[in-house]
Order: sequence, then C-alpha cells, then structure tokens
Amino acid sequence: MEEEERFLKQEEKKEDREIAEAKRNIGAFFDKHEDGQKIVKDILSKIEPFLRSDLIDGDKVRQSLKGCSTIKDREEFIEKVLSALGPISDLKKNNPGAFEEIERKAFIEGVEARGFKKINEILSYGVSEDFVHIHLAPARQFGISGLKKMTREGLEELAKTVKENQAVKRVEAISWIVADHPKILEKLGFTVVGEIDEEMRRKYYADDNRPIGRATVSREDFLRRYLIDK
Repeated sequence: MEEEERFLKQEEKKEDREIAEAKRNIGAFFDKHEDGQKIVKDILSKIEPFLRSDLIDGDKVRQSLKGCSTIKDREEFIEKVLSALGPISDLKKNNPGAFEEIERKAFIEGVEARGFKKINEILSYGVSEDFVHIHLAPARQFGISGLKKMTREGLEELAKTVKENQAVKRVEAISWIVADHPKILEKLGFTVVGEIDEEMRRKYYADDNRPIGRATVSREDFLRRYLIDK
C-alpha cells in the first residue's frame, strides 16, 4: 500500500510539473505577439503533427484554439488554451508510446527540412565544414537499453560517412539526452561539453525549454570505435 501511495504521489508531482511547464510555454507564445490570431497560429504550427493524427480530433482542437484568439487577459488565455490542448495532454498521459512516436516523427521531419539526413528512428546527422553533428530524437519509449542499441547501430552506420569525408575532424551529439543522460554519451566515447549556446538554441531549439546538451568526439576516436569494415 505504501509503495502504491508513493507511486501515485510521484505521478501527481510529475503531472503538476508538466502542467506548470505547459503554462510557461503558452505564456511565452502569448508574450511573443500582441495579435491573438498570430499567437494561435504559432501554437497551431507547433502542434500540427498531433492534429494530423487519427488519435486526436484535430478539427475540434483547432476550433477551440481559434476561439482563444480574442482573449486579451494573459491568465485567461493560458487557462483556455490549456483546456483546448486537453486531447493532446490526454494522449501523452494515456498513450505515451503513440505520443512519442508523433513527437519523434515531427522532430525528424524538422531536422530533415534543415538539411539533415535520417540514419534510423532516433538519429539524424548533418555536415558543417569540418564536423558532423548528430541529433537524437525523442526515444523514451525504447528504454535505456533500446536507446543504447539504436544509437550504437546508428553511429556504426555514420562511421562509413565519416570515413569517406576526409574533411570531418570531429563528431558532435546534440540532444536533451546528452543533458539528461551524460553517462550514456560518455560510454559511447563522447566527451560531454555542456549545454548548447544561445545562438544554437535560437536557431534549432527555440520552442524547447528542456536543457539541450552537447558532446563531442574526435574523428580518430570515433572511427576507431565505430568503423566495422576497417
């Protein structure tokens, strides 16, 4: 009984944190524009991948949000938008696997639109001058063991590209995973540098309030560890 009560309390605290974070995000949208229609347009753009899902009545959510565009009071706006986004919150709570799958697909589409190439379900990469930077998509549903396996497989595939491109001198990993689980990256041979700078956050992670970490490994160490056909 005590264990069950502890679990329920932990879940309540988690839900409270998520609601508080959602309110902060909605408030940030409200503060960004004076025009209510532009605010709602920004929010709709952010959640569009979820509205396209068969698991959510997207039209209903869109109409509810559009009804918030005339609200001038900040606190009222936050509460009404939070209510309108209820179906998405319910999906995250009741079907976290499906929620993350949508989130991950949207992330990959986003980085591909910026010129990155998909390696597997969680890894994408881009080449910038003398380094390769990899982005890790949301992957909580795979668990730590699944995350490690898919990451290693992706890095082994990436090693072929690094070998062929002599200009690449290092490989960088950028993700919330680096910030939340630095030990995983260290075990994969990376050195964790810290959080990304403000310029990179504005460019790639403007709508993500989570800590985003950066880790790096030299070309030589990367190929030594991940190149299978040497």
